[in-house]
Amino acid sequence: RPGGGREMDAGKREEITIPLSTLDKLQKGNWQHADTKMHKDASKLMCKLIQAFIEETVQRSISAAEDDSEAVVDLHHLEKVAPQLLLDW
Repeated sequence: RPGGGREMDAGKREEITIPLSTLDKLQKGNWQHADTKMHKDASKLMCKLIQAFIEETVQRSISAAEDDSEAVVDLHHLEKVAPQLLLDW
């Protein structure tokens, strides 16, 4: 879609999945020692936490678009909810 927005469909929900390899790369980018490792169960838990954060972000962005009487969620809706979202998390 132009502008990168997506039409809202209240009845349809897509499952958000993050590949563990992507999460692993994100984590290792912030570690001070290259030999630092994380247990597989901890990686799975971190993945669930990030998924919950993304789902909350999407839901708040949808609400912001609905408040603006818009049918498309766009970047400015994310920008509108980001400050409070980060404070809540």
